[in-house]
Amino acid sequence: MVMRILLLINVFFVLVATFSSSQAATINVRTDRNPVSLNESFQIIFEAEGDLDGEPDFSPLENDFQVLSTVQSSNFSVINGRISSSKRWTITAMANTDGNVTIPSIAFGQDKSPVKTIYIRPNNTGSSNSQVQDDIFLEASATPLNPYVQSQVIYTLKLYRSVAIAKASLAEPDITTGNAVLERIDDDKSYETTINGRNYHVIERNYAVYPQSSGEVSIAPINFMGQITRSRFGVDPFGAPPRTVVRRSQEINLNVQPIPASFSGNQWLPAENLTIAEEWSDDPMTLRVGEPITRTLIMSARGLISSQLPELPDWSVGDLKFYPDRPQLEDEMSDAGVYSTRREQAAIIPNQPGSYVLPEIAIPWWNIQTDQQEIAVVPERTIRVLSATGVDTGQPDITSLVAPIQPILNGPAEDEVEITPRESPPVTDESQSDMWKWSTLLIAIVWVITLVVWWKKSTGAKHSQNTQYKSAAKIAVGPAENNVIAACENNDPLKAKNALLEWAGAQWAHSAPVGLGEIAARTGGDMRDQINHLNRVLYSSQMIEWDGAKFKSVFSDAVAVLKQKHSRPEPEGQLQPLHKL
Repeated sequence: MVMRILLLINVFFVLVATFSSSQAATINVRTDRNPVSLNESFQIIFEAEGDLDGEPDFSPLENDFQVLSTVQSSNFSVINGRISSSKRWTITAMANTDGNVTIPSIAFGQDKSPVKTIYIRPNNTGSSNSQVQDDIFLEASATPLNPYVQSQVIYTLKLYRSVAIAKASLAEPDITTGNAVLERIDDDKSYETTINGRNYHVIERNYAVYPQSSGEVSIAPINFMGQITRSRFGVDPFGAPPRTVVRRSQEINLNVQPIPASFSGNQWLPAENLTIAEEWSDDPMTLRVGEPITRTLIMSARGLISSQLPELPDWSVGDLKFYPDRPQLEDEMSDAGVYSTRREQAAIIPNQPGSYVLPEIAIPWWNIQTDQQEIAVVPERTIRVLSATGVDTGQPDITSLVAPIQPILNGPAEDEVEITPRESPPVTDESQSDMWKWSTLLIAIVWVITLVVWWKKSTGAKHSQNTQYKSAAKIAVGPAENNVIAACENNDPLKAKNALLEWAGAQWAHSAPVGLGEIAARTGGDMRDQINHLNRVLYSSQMIEWDGAKFKSVFSDAVAVLKQKHSRPEPEGQLQPLHKL
């Protein structure tokens, strides 16, 4: 019984193989529609029944078409005892030219497909009105079309659709002729519009194009590929299968102009606007010797990327220590183009008092809107440096002490009236000598009395001044200490430096320290190391990291030590030590 079943199975497969081998392969070719517009995709479908002699070679299609995708499927069926098999190849393509275009014969081994002709309608890419009857179309534009070399061109691409799409993709622009740099300047925008009474959903993209050489620059057409569906949710399982479509934008050609001969700058800067401004960390007219001040120069341009902005000319002065930082470059992108900024910051520490003149900074640039040269200027700046102390010594003017005695020593002035008694005895040499002795003694007594009075007043004034300093320190030290801690928590070294100087001025109000170096010398220990490191962070030409939390911890310890020392009673009548903590 088993042998009979196996024999029947073998006979069945032999008959199937014999029947199948006797079937001749039949190949049909059709398109999903005819005619088709230029820059519009369509499908070429090859269907084969029976056994093919080999796999197809679709390379001949590339002569007249752009092959976008190829999908293969197979079907096997038995109907009324008849076995049939078929294969299908669906090719999405786009014609390269308009008119009657031939789909060539495709070889499947020894088998070949028939030749077919399709009509490609010309498409007026210069106007979007010719496309508004389509469900999907692309529109590309560029402004300006005649730019200067290295100037900004805004390239805009818009995808219009009135149907639901799925599996959509949009290619990026490509430069096919000339040399240019492309920058994406914003995210996709989505909005609705109505054209000739038909509603469209629009997706817009913007790019900044910077031609790098004069002459012709071409931006190739951009392809869109997607599937048109009849459902808002992308795929309708109960409806017709989605149809793959491809759309192509028009090509954009730019006529790039060379640098004008009238431009006189060292570096070509074509922009819509360019400015230079300066900022100071403090008033440059109240600077003191040894105190740092920071100057920041800011160059801003609309229509240029930050890498195009030049390095500013050297503006340092020989008698001023100059510590430049690394330039900071920023680019802001929007649909209007690129807005770039270059910041150059430098610390200045004067060695000698006096007035110093910082030179003018002038940058020529080309205004592409007015088509003429302009100059961005930071005017000449004078800074005044005061002496390191700038403190009045408090010594009295010696002329104020001598003035009351001068009439006694020198006699009456010319404009004074000398009163002579009516009867005066004759003056002898001996009486003149006694008079001179008594006059000298009187002068000495007056001089001693004057010095005693001045010393008492001076001592009282100093005592009152010290009392005022201590009172002011009690009021200002607390907030100043909080400012230092806040700057550390924000990890801002520049604010920490300024707050530390304010705190030191309140802490040692009777003799405020000048600069961070003197504060480091007075505090000592770990605080001195932290202040020295802060100095290097602020004024080193290299980028150095600063740990605000560590500075805060060391500063808090130092403040605690100072408060403990100030709480001890001081013996009266002793001189205060220099820089007492």
